[in-house]
Amino acid sequence: MQQSKKIIIVEDDPDSLFLIRKVLEKVGYVVECFQDGSYLLDTTNYEVPSLFILDNKIGMVDGITVCKYLRAQQESAAIPIVMISGALEFKIIALQSGVDYFLSKPLNMHSLLKIIGSLVADPSEDSKVLNRR
Repeated sequence: MQQSKKIIIVEDDPDSLFLIRKVLEKVGYVVECFQDGSYLLDTTNYEVPSLFILDNKIGMVDGITVCKYLRAQQESAAIPIVMISGALEFKIIALQSGVDYFLSKPLNMHSLLKIIGSLVADPSEDSKVLNRR
């Protein structure tokens, strides 16, 4: 990857958050993590990233609400959003709310990297780095 892209992850499960963060950092992304979506409702809490990854159940505020808020803000309206959830019934609602891509849990890290690559970077670079273990 030529330039580090920043990704914000909002996931309330510490184990999932740890795994996603480690995989993304391994391939060169700069990652900022939150366990509660309410942090994203104030854009002074963070620097706008290249991509958001939101779980649907993220503390005090759900991922759909956060997505709608991000889409309504000038500085984040065009930033890609990937939603992850174990509840497939949220997929249509998520996509209608402005999510760019929906992934169901359990996550396949190769699929996640491919989707991220298609949204913000060269996906072949992500796969090469992940396979170098």
